[in-house]
Amino acid sequence: MKITLDMIDPQLRRTAARAVDYRGLPPACTFVGDLEPFHDETVAYVKNLREAGVPVAFELFEGAYHGFDGMVPKAEISQRAIRFVMDWFAWAVRTCFAAQTL
Repeated sequence: MKITLDMIDPQLRRTAARAVDYRGLPPACTFVGDLEPFHDETVAYVKNLREAGVPVAFELFEGAYHGFDGMVPKAEISQRAIRFVMDWFAWAVRTCFAAQTL
């Protein structure tokens, strides 16, 4: 299925984690470190998406804190996180985006 912005409630485009009903949201990709202040919220968000049948790519990075991938981008753990997101994004570009017209 191809996703277009008009298919998504405008409020959910900005605040999907606050949704009550997660059905119909587009595929998602996220990661979190186990030392991240938003760890529990991220894990709950992923759980809610999966329970609603939304495809989710998720990785938990042990020993990682908030913003680790940006603060130390050359660290091995950061490289794995960046690769995870970039691989998912490449998949999304191939499979999720509607054709664009000029």
